[in-house]
Amino acid sequence: MEQSDREQDLLPVSSAPLDRLLAEALELAEATKLYLETRVRPDPVGLEELVHVREVGRITARLGFIVAWLLACKAEHAGELEGFPGREELCRLGGDPTCLEEAVVMGIPPALRTLLHRSAALYGRATRLATSGMISPTLH
Repeated sequence: MEQSDREQDLLPVSSAPLDRLLAEALELAEATKLYLETRVRPDPVGLEELVHVREVGRITARLGFIVAWLLACKAEHAGELEGFPGREELCRLGGDPTCLEEAVVMGIPPALRTLLHRSAALYGRATRLATSGMISPTLH
């Protein structure tokens, strides 16, 4: 397949899947922020709170990687990354053990468990899209 044929197979920068994924990531970030603002913190802080903080960190890592990758996709398609050193590394998503690992911790609040499952599903979809080859030859 020639490069021009390949470019026709790539999703455009304003494609609905990328936009929906970004909107979902931002909505999940807002839901996580609301959860953190409204939850009751234990006093004194113990092991359960450390586990809680670790799982919140997993959510924010997933969301951060997804949003960064989506913005890199948009920059790539707009030609803003042309000649940028480290471009391939910047435009990579997937495989991070912290993001791939599913929480199996008992005793975490149901709201946090829901956020963990939603962020894992979103990260999985973004990773599949990134590795599908439909976005860009350098974005995987």
